[in-house]
Amino acid sequence: MMNKKELDRIKKEVALEFPEDDALQQVHIARKLIAEKAKTLGLTYLQYVVLAFKAAKAGPQGRAAQPSMVAEKKASYGKR
Repeated sequence: MMNKKELDRIKKEVALEFPEDDALQQVHIARKLIAEKAKTLGLTYLQYVVLAFKAAKAGPQGRAAQPSMVAEKKASYGKR
């Protein structure tokens, strides 16, 4: 889990990159958070997004991928 200090650092970096566009800042903050979560699971950003999409699509209740679901599918990623 990311702590408040790390989140504040990311927000400051993004604000410097896109000072005039709040919406773009929010998109980049979200992408950085997803990348961090993927990294903690040993996945690339793209691997995590693909697995999350597949898990959401496959689930009958339509829930988003949970870390345990992603970790289970990690072993089978790319074996098709």
